[in-house]
Amino acid sequence: MSDPIAWLNGAFVPLSDARLPVWDLGVVQGATVTDMVRTFRQRPYRLEQHLGRLRRSLASVGFEIEPGDEDLAAIIARLLEENADPDEPLADLGVVIFVTGGPQAMYAQGLQDSDGPTVCVHTFPLPFERWAAKYTEGQTLVVPEIAQIPAGILDPQIKYRSRLHWYLADRAARTARPGAAALLLDLDGFVTETSSGNLAIVEGDQIVAPPVGKVLEGVSLEWVFELADSLGLHPRREDISVERLIDADEVFVTSTTYCLLPVTRIDESEIGDGQPGPVSRRLLSAWSSCVGLDIVGQARNGGKGLPK
Repeated sequence: MSDPIAWLNGAFVPLSDARLPVWDLGVVQGATVTDMVRTFRQRPYRLEQHLGRLRRSLASVGFEIEPGDEDLAAIIARLLEENADPDEPLADLGVVIFVTGGPQAMYAQGLQDSDGPTVCVHTFPLPFERWAAKYTEGQTLVVPEIAQIPAGILDPQIKYRSRLHWYLADRAARTARPGAAALLLDLDGFVTETSSGNLAIVEGDQIVAPPVGKVLEGVSLEWVFELADSLGLHPRREDISVERLIDADEVFVTSTTYCLLPVTRIDESEIGDGQPGPVSRRLLSAWSSCVGLDIVGQARNGGKGLPK
């Protein structure tokens, strides 16, 4: 297998050469929007939805880039062709697209030819070992003192990389309980999301997630809602208090990387009987059927999942 490549500002380069200068606004101010796609059987999954969300983020911050969606799709196809392991067709990859504001003029001082945005696309092997056990043991969430940034300050529909508050929140969560992830509340005390995904609760045959205006519009959560309809479950969005969260029949989080993880503990409280619930298992099974492989089995086998 050859060394991986990336695409940076119009050229394919070795991944090790895909670097930002110290004067790039992504470094100076964290002025970066991003999106991430994963593959199943080394094919990008829900690419159109991810590119649509990227475009909305770009429009919100005023970044104009030359590659169109067809160009980005072709770039991703080339990267997958070069970077995927042909001997392990189920060793799937994550594909990251990020766009920064480009050079900060005062710092760059003419050292960079272009004054437009920086655009990069790269891949990485999905680290299945990070979440493999959590499908059966569940994810623990901790609610730290750090709150969600209000929508009036920063629109949650922008998928951005100015993530210091999430870094501090997850650090606090892991300090409180190793392996935990942070779940942030809004300023009114309602739950929002984690640094890596959306949250939803199960109440009977209802799946409830926070309102779109308060959290990032999750591509994976929207797919879960589609699956829910086919399983006779009823999705809706409304505010969720911490008390309601803890009293829920089930809680789960969704993300592009791990798809869906059951949550079995919030702070010191167990959710249900402290085990992954039947709705989470049904959703994962339906998702596996749709993509043609056992998602849980793939993770347990380190990217060597068996067809479903």
